Amino acid sequence: MRKESKPRRKGLSPQSNYWMDIIPDLCFLLDKKGVIVESNRLARKEIGFTKRELEGRPIWDFLKEESRIPLQKVLRGLKNPQDGRQLEVQMERKDGSLLEVLAYVRPFRNRRNGDAAIAFVAQSISEQKEKELRFLQFSEVIHRTINPIEITDAKGKIVYVNPAFERTSGYSKEELIGKNPNILSSGKHPKEFWQKVWATILSGRVWVGEIENRRKNGEPLYTQLLISPIADKDGKVVGFLGAHRDITEQKRLEEQLVQSQKMESIGTLAAGIAHEVGNPLTSISSLVQVIQRTTKDEFARDNLELVKNQM
Repeated sequence: MRKESKPRRKGLSPQSNYWMDIIPDLCFLLDKKGVIVESNRLARKEIGFTKRELEGRPIWDFLKEESRIPLQKVLRGLKNPQDGRQLEVQMERKDGSLLEVLAYVRPFRNRRNGDAAIAFVAQSISEQKEKELRFLQFSEVIHRTINPIEITDAKGKIVYVNPAFERTSGYSKEELIGKNPNILSSGKHPKEFWQKVWATILSGRVWVGEIENRRKNGEPLYTQLLISPIADKDGKVVGFLGAHRDITEQKRLEEQLVQSQKMESIGTLAAGIAHEVGNPLTSISSLVQVIQRTTKDEFARDNLELVKNQM
């Protein structure tokens, strides 16, 4: 007796399921109302729901509220296979966490039964979004910091300066972008100095040191400078970040202190000399006064008085 075959569930064939599972993106098959008919393994793994929990429910049940209306509008606008649309949506995982995806939706006809269907294929961009967020946060920190920051390309041409760099150098970003940082050079450092700096950073190491530059108005600008190579994912140096700390005022105070110490040393020396000279003069003055009191010679007394007045 021939076995009765089980009725097939309306949806994709087993062969279609296989092809859905080998696609490296999240795949959902929706009916024309947006209800999930099928899903692939990756989709179920990424959002944490089983086939039973997914099928028969509209796709927007698994989207964050802000993403539901945009997707519904897109689905309503799909009329024929040429009406594919792309949009970013946030899917909600079973554990409540969010999954950022770039979704591509396109209508088609199920060849097996002729029903209208919609393919919802999504690529996770959560990692990309996190990187973008970290980059924005990093950019904001650099932009707002009080320390002058410059970024150059691999050839040393300036591609970015923060507002602090503009204020400190006296140059506007328009005057600096595309220029070499030596636009600020004071000429105080020899060629060999910069050759060592370049050898360090081109090898992928960080260089830290103190340099003397010139502001746009010609005033000296002393900074402690850290130059860090910027490498791509393959480790190739594609640029450099220079972080300055303005120590011009500190240098000025140090010079004042050195000058003050010099003057103090000169004063101490003068006092010492006066003391050494003063001691014998005091003795001579006392001796002159004794002789004045003991002599009766007017000529001698007058000359001794002259000597005493000159001391």
